[in-house]
Amino acid sequence: MCRKQICSSGKVKCANNVQCIHAAFVCDGDTECADNSDEDPEMCRNHTCAFGRWKCANNVQCIYAPYRCDGAPDCADNSDEDPEMCRNHTCVLGRWKCANNVQCIHAWYICGGYPNCADNSDEDPEMCSQEHK
Repeated sequence: MCRKQICSSGKVKCANNVQCIHAAFVCDGDTECADNSDEDPEMCRNHTCAFGRWKCANNVQCIYAPYRCDGAPDCADNSDEDPEMCRNHTCVLGRWKCANNVQCIHAWYICGGYPNCADNSDEDPEMCSQEHK
């Protein structure tokens, strides 16, 4: 009976033909299909990432686009934190680019009392005194 089911909008069927998963979870580095078909490297090489996702340099993994250049590697190959690529990267709305020009942090972290930028630029005393006047 399950093999005949049709996946609802925004979902895709696993290769085992009995399970549907959200399309955004295909090639994300986490297995959702019981048969691991959503992370098959050959299939992922030809897979186009869902809207709002970015394809890692290994060409088999898609991550949430805002995770790119955030200081924490999300791609298995760490390509989302490549310094050369991050220098040319524009932070998404709601993110702030650190002075090191390679990291984007949530804007609400600026002058929060804890350094979120690798270079501590988000806690610069001069900038923070100007921000809070």
